Amino acid sequence: MQYHYLRVFALADERFPLLDLAMGGERPSRTEYLQSVFSQRIDFLHRKAQLVYIPIGREERADGPVMLGRVGRSFQELVNEPPEQGFAETELTTWRASNFLIDTGEHVDGQKIAMQARGDVGNPLAVITSLIRHLNEVNEEVGWILEISPMTEPGNFWSVVREYKGEITAAVFTFVTPNVLGLRSQLNAGLKAARQDNNAHRVGITLANENGNLDLEKQNVEDAVEYVSEGGGTAKLKKGRKTVYDSEKDEKTVEIEDDEPIMLTKKSRWSDFVGRLFG
Repeated sequence: MQYHYLRVFALADERFPLLDLAMGGERPSRTEYLQSVFSQRIDFLHRKAQLVYIPIGREERADGPVMLGRVGRSFQELVNEPPEQGFAETELTTWRASNFLIDTGEHVDGQKIAMQARGDVGNPLAVITSLIRHLNEVNEEVGWILEISPMTEPGNFWSVVREYKGEITAAVFTFVTPNVLGLRSQLNAGLKAARQDNNAHRVGITLANENGNLDLEKQNVEDAVEYVSEGGGTAKLKKGRKTVYDSEKDEKTVEIEDDEPIMLTKKSRWSDFVGRLFG
């Protein structure tokens, strides 16, 4: 089964100190917050459908635990009763669920999510975006705001650049701030300044030339693509009104052989499973 990788950032909410003083509380650490929310059931809406995240357990690692759970949605199926009931038709509620894992360890480059891709549950990026939006809405006073972006394959961006050379009219980048991925470039200073000076959670940059003469093979664009590929934002390439590349449709994936549902009864297999997904 295929798994999609995403990066989740916990950004400090600058409003929290006032709430902290008023309520006499303390802001939990990033990892404490993530471990807390993903240790409990979460009911959330995704495209008008009710989805549910259920925690299954945690796998301890040297730099922090990986939380294991499942995300599912219900379906109404028309089935038949046994012959003794004349095969009478009746509605049955069934569920489909995807494996969901989040590495909550204290990593320099933030935390990663791996979600099993199942068409009957939903696209991982879209589903997790709805989940994160819900968490931000119901946990406004916790002191953290979560942001999610897909991890991508940078080579695909450059393949499109070469394919449409002389025709690309715009390159659009959106970055999560601040730069916590540890990438050393001029991009760092700009993101840090936007966060400190303007309290921005995301920063957008558009490079445009209506004649298609954009020169993208420069260090600043390479830095931007590297940042996006690690889950630090999104990127789009446009040819006129047509989008020829969209990083949100280019999620980094891995194929897991002998995949199976995450279950408490199979806890002995979690370590190997987590190792294959997160190294």
